[in-house]
Amino acid sequence: MTTTSAAASFVSIRIVTSTVARLADEGHVDRRPNPTDRRRNVVTLTAAGSRRLAEIQAYADAAQAEPLAGLNAGERSALAALLAKLLDSHGLQGAQGQNSTARGPAVWPAGAPGPPGRRTRHH
Repeated sequence: MTTTSAAASFVSIRIVTSTVARLADEGHVDRRPNPTDRRRNVVTLTAAGSRRLAEIQAYADAAQAEPLAGLNAGERSALAALLAKLLDSHGLQGAQGQNSTARGPAVWPAGAPGPPGRRTRHH
């Protein structure tokens, strides 16, 4: 799990491991050994983690609402497509292996505030 998560999120294995450990300690995820490969873990979101994720998503949605307020739905869609193309052209994708520009950038720009508890990554 750690190696795959690290590669997908552009961070080191150490950071993913410590982040998952912190989330598990806080009750946001449940971490168990993979039954077919004990070197890996299976991480699942808990009910508390789902609630926290909803809070973070609401924060992200609110943060995006103001700068996008002048765009209609079609313009927002076009912007998302252009941002996805930009990310693709630089080999950047969202954590699920697909562009995540509909909800926010896969990698936050230097100096841009991320959702609470999220660290920014600079290129």
